[in-house]
Amino acid sequence: MRVFKYHLVVFLSLLLALFSAAAVNAKAIDYKYYKIEAAQKREALSQFSTKYNKNAQARTHNMKLASIAIDNYVLEPGKIFSFNEVVGYAGPQKGYKKAVIFVEGKEEEAYGGGICQVSSTLYNAALEAKLEIVERHPHSKAVHYVEKGKDAATSYGGVDLKFKNNHRFPVTINTYLSDDSFTVEILKYTEELHGDV
Repeated sequence: MRVFKYHLVVFLSLLLALFSAAAVNAKAIDYKYYKIEAAQKREALSQFSTKYNKNAQARTHNMKLASIAIDNYVLEPGKIFSFNEVVGYAGPQKGYKKAVIFVEGKEEEAYGGGICQVSSTLYNAALEAKLEIVERHPHSKAVHYVEKGKDAATSYGGVDLKFKNNHRFPVTINTYLSDDSFTVEILKYTEELHGDV
């Protein structure tokens, strides 16, 4: 009788472990499926790219930090995006390096040089996505990465790039940095994910 009870306990323990493992696997499969479905239910409103020189290492480093700061940012309907608020002060305490910036039409070196290419690329993506531009300022000197009038200068505590999500659905900002180009993509969620838009 004791042997029978022992084998019964072992059998029930193995059975419980089997069901627990199956439940974990089922959750993992469901989560993976959800992630795939979520990705399929988003569509691009706009995409804009600019070229940069990867050999300008400090500048490229600053661009990477700023692009990471805005990547995957979700802007809800009616809300305003502020580049300065999201990226913050581009100082050495946040890992930014000195690179060329424009000050009253002259070139100088300062921390965060290069992040205006990120704001300018974002500005053009926002225009293509038909978002409402609230604030935008040109540089004091022509830049090489966008046409005249398509740039967006930023300076923490000073000029800013701001735009409003005037759509009836949330939008997400995605950024990509390749060997020679920087891309900003603005996505919307489709009706299946967020209901009537």
